Amino acid sequence: MFIERLTADISLPHKPKTGKQAYDMLLRSLRDEIKEKQDILSELDSEDVKQRFIEKGKVL
Repeated sequence: MFIERLTADISLPHKPKTGKQAYDMLLRSLRDEIKEKQDILSELDSEDVKQRFIEKGKVL
């Protein structure tokens, strides 16, 4: 069986009181971070941004 190791630096809004609360806070933080990265990828994937990046070497 292959087990992949995932690592990330995740900050929690406050110190959890229980393991379940820590787990829920971790999932919420990861979802927020993934959403932010997806938004960035969506922006970078647009044809206009691609063209500007290629032509001018900068985005936005």
